[in-house]
Amino acid sequence: MRFRASVLGWPIVFLLLAGCCVKRSSEETRPVSLQIEGPKWLLVAVNGVPVISSADEKRAFLMLDTTGKVITGYAGCNNFSGGYELDGALVKFGLLASTRMFCTEPQMSMETGFFKALEETRGWKIKDRSLLLLDDNGVLARFMIAP
Repeated sequence: MRFRASVLGWPIVFLLLAGCCVKRSSEETRPVSLQIEGPKWLLVAVNGVPVISSADEKRAFLMLDTTGKVITGYAGCNNFSGGYELDGALVKFGLLASTRMFCTEPQMSMETGFFKALEETRGWKIKDRSLLLLDDNGVLARFMIAP
């Protein structure tokens, strides 16, 4: 009788352990929610115009740092930084300081559009792993997360 009870107990122990492992596994594979702060966001399009970069060219990007509420990035010709305010889906970028290098077209036009988009941004959302900067009329700029 004693032998039979221990044999019957093992399947129950096995099922309990398997249930714990399955739960952990599904928690680990759950996608992490992307946020505007933290990742490096590469510029894909500004004002509906795709940004095309050659393989050897540095890509325009931005990063929002939660520690000091500082935005930093590269606008296609110049580096920049400044402050920002974030309140849920609302974001506002403060005055930006940038280097003052001169670049040829099309980088200068793209950079001007990028800075204008940042100035006019009032909101943000992440859709299909892309960051969208928004104003009252729609999308100002679209970014993808850097690999």
